Amino acid sequence: MPPSLTLRRWPLRVLAVVVGIFHGLVGLLGVVIFTMGPEDWNTLPMSVALLSTPAALVLAAVGWRRLAALWLALAALLWAVTGYRGMWPEWCYVTLYYGLQVAAALLLLRHDPVAGARGAASVPDRAPVVTPGHLVAWGLALVVGLGHAGLGLWLIFATVVDAGWAPGWWTASVVSLLSTLPVVVLQRSAAGSGGRWLIGAAYLGALATGRAVYLSPIEWAASLLVWWLPQLLLGVVLLRWRRGDQAVTTQASVLGRW
Repeated sequence: MPPSLTLRRWPLRVLAVVVGIFHGLVGLLGVVIFTMGPEDWNTLPMSVALLSTPAALVLAAVGWRRLAALWLALAALLWAVTGYRGMWPEWCYVTLYYGLQVAAALLLLRHDPVAGARGAASVPDRAPVVTPGHLVAWGLALVVGLGHAGLGLWLIFATVVDAGWAPGWWTASVVSLLSTLPVVVLQRSAAGSGGRWLIGAAYLGALATGRAVYLSPIEWAASLLVWWLPQLLLGVVLLRWRRGDQAVTTQASVLGRW
């Protein structure tokens, strides 16, 4: 590893150690408080979510970066759904708890720029292979995108009429919903893949819905299954299509050399 890259990474490593110790101590304290006396049910999942931070960082340190990122993302989602709200300003919870986990997950998923450039140079761009299965799946994706667009526009209208244009978690839900249809259309007309964008949008929507004060756990689970799970699955399908097209391109280039 180049010395300059090591110097750039050591502050992040120190910060990861500090965050891991902080989350571990707070999570352990929460578990002790929950076992010693009558506490709300959400104290235990909140504490478990925070205890997941040092465990995930240890996994990342030994090389399991993607697994650690997934672990941190799910822990942040668990804390966002079950965590405290209203006692402090929301930015305090973001800065101290689940926001740190999301930021760590994004940093772990960040690709090495040298490897990314090498991969981009080895796999040229090409139009995606279109099959009847692709057309059927794209039609279903279009239905999902239209449904998300309709729900997002209705959410804007209902919120503005009832409470005015006030910032809140509903804006993140609207951004997530309205992004589905453009990504689906661009995927059909261009070679680029919007799979990662849709996966991130689904996570953002689930996170925003989980932080909504007016939703019960049952309502949040229903919205997760009806709206965000299809968006997540659609993003996974688009990623698989893109990787399949890249594999076909790589085989064609190898055969062309022979």
